[in-house]
Amino acid sequence: MSSWAGRQSRKALRTALAAAWWSSSARGDTPKSEFVERFVGADRGFRALSFVAAGDLPLRTPATVRLGDGADEARAIADRTAERWLLTTDADGLPIGWADTQQLVTGVERESLRPLGATFTAAGSVRSALDAALASPCGQAVRVDDKGAAVGVVAATEITQHIADRREQLEPAT
Repeated sequence: MSSWAGRQSRKALRTALAAAWWSSSARGDTPKSEFVERFVGADRGFRALSFVAAGDLPLRTPATVRLGDGADEARAIADRTAERWLLTTDADGLPIGWADTQQLVTGVERESLRPLGATFTAAGSVRSALDAALASPCGQAVRVDDKGAAVGVVAATEITQHIADRREQLEPAT
């Protein structure tokens, strides 16, 4: 299946699921029946984010260092960008973790990195991006391309603002 066809199929599935499960109330977020309400549970708002693509999330270019860079170089990047946490990449440019510049002693070494955590893709969901940001030591999620290279980062606060700004657009279709 082509990438375009796959996106169209996912969009059609999201629309069909939303129409089957949600009523056409003014807010559009009322389950159609008591069964649906019990089935989706109390966290249905968070679960609904699984049906919203992450491709429209606002991305920033991360402050980045490479594995093996010196502590002074990392701190200089942190000072220049006003970022405490630096996305660390391997020799191939793939993200492997976060360097906390306040904890670096000799340099950016694998042992000193905090886990990268989950990443997300443009075709992934807003829920997966938010989950990745919340699980990250610095509150930022890393979006990667098809090859696993970092495309950009987005903070949990930016994701929640994106959701709030687009509340009507993100509500399930009826």
